[in-house]
Amino acid sequence: MSTNFPTSLDTFAVLVDNTDSIVAAHPNDRGDSVEALEAKVGINSSAVGTSHDYLLEHLPTQAANWDAGPYEVRAETFESDVATGTAPMTVASTTVVTNLNANTVNGKSAPSGTIVGTTDSQTLTNKTLTSPAINTGTLTSPVINTGVSGTAILDQDDMSDDSNTKLATQQSIKAYVDAVMSSVYPVGSVYTNAAVATNPETLLGFTSTWVAIEGECVVGLVAGGTFDTLGTVSEGEETHVLTVAELAAHTHTYNIGTDSAGGVGGYGVDEENTSVTTGSTGSDTAHNNIQPSYVCYVWRRTA
Repeated sequence: MSTNFPTSLDTFAVLVDNTDSIVAAHPNDRGDSVEALEAKVGINSSAVGTSHDYLLEHLPTQAANWDAGPYEVRAETFESDVATGTAPMTVASTTVVTNLNANTVNGKSAPSGTIVGTTDSQTLTNKTLTSPAINTGTLTSPVINTGVSGTAILDQDDMSDDSNTKLATQQSIKAYVDAVMSSVYPVGSVYTNAAVATNPETLLGFTSTWVAIEGECVVGLVAGGTFDTLGTVSEGEETHVLTVAELAAHTHTYNIGTDSAGGVGGYGVDEENTSVTTGSTGSDTAHNNIQPSYVCYVWRRTA
């Protein structure tokens, strides 16, 4: 009998009114088809390497080398093995099967480059992490374009925890620096700078209000003295012309003598009750009244 696998099953001759006779060729053709089908499908535990039974029986042992997943392998990957009657799907544990249907891996297109395993130790380059949760491990030169969160991020304005395992947020760092700068320069503080005229609010970087002090010296407070009230401004002059009252108390000595005409000192007056005016000197020019000074920009914080 023939063992060629048929492309269609034979049929009996058409019977007309049950008068046609069945001949030997009819069951012989049927028997040929059954034998060909048996060879193709195979009996249980078939040793025929091309039979379906043999292929299916050996499929699990080969699939054990694959990662679990809904992979669909195209039929052409079996062709060479089937043609030679050897076991198909002989895949080494380190071999990646590349002939996959692009739409069968969780509905995603076939990835390019190295496939990342969830438990593998691999180096990733140029990857975008969306809402990452990083508990351990090392990121080399990461680029994070969106906000990050988690227990490793601490938004604490006063930095009271002093942790060496948490990252501070930008807002908490700014709030902490502003608080420190405000405590260093509280309202009423005086700031000096001998280099730039920039307002301290801009220069020091925290919210505050400053007014410039111009042409006035800063004097330390003396309790019970002239300078005993903080924030007061005393009047003063860069130059000053002394008044008579401001002169030091003093006298002038004048010698009076009698001349030959009987007058006093040649002025023709009596000695008694005599008033004498001496010659005048000086120019009433204002004198320098400035203490030794070092000029710089001075600001006072008002708010």
